[in-house]
Amino acid sequence: MKEFLIIFLFMFFYRLTINIAYLIRTNHYAAKYSIYIVKQDTYFAKHTYAILQLFKAADVTDYQIPFTSPSDFGYLTQGNTSLFHNIENLREEVVSAMIHCFAQAAGTFRHRIIENFSPIFWINCLIFLPRKIFEYLGLKGDSVSIKALQLLYWLTAPFLLFFRDNIYQYIFSLFG
Repeated sequence: MKEFLIIFLFMFFYRLTINIAYLIRTNHYAAKYSIYIVKQDTYFAKHTYAILQLFKAADVTDYQIPFTSPSDFGYLTQGNTSLFHNIENLREEVVSAMIHCFAQAAGTFRHRIIENFSPIFWINCLIFLPRKIFEYLGLKGDSVSIKALQLLYWLTAPFLLFFRDNIYQYIFSLFG
């Protein structure tokens, strides 16, 4: 039980600390972006990689922005381009979408901080532990194989908890 409490406290404080740090960085870069909009500072480009990493950590999705540009002989070219690849573009729709992305990232990190204090969140993590592990590894939690492992976890976990002392003794007898 003591080991479980230590693991829980480590996970709690790690998740809390990392999300507070992400929120602070998001607010920092949002302020830098606001300054960039007003002053059009050319040094903003050095922050784009860090901003994109924050958006990735917050699961903010990239927008496709429509564009129209003049081409030869009076023709126009139309298409879509990635918002994240045009962070430095100061067109009105790009700026408003970027401000929305910063707000979405900040909201995500704020939600995760609050969620960290919810017992329901931690119980849900424990009940769906295999799915959470595979989602952390980047696999979809809705695949059949992960659902099968989840079912196996639900069936074996009570027995493992009930017979844990016998299992510990058996493992120690193998090594001792």
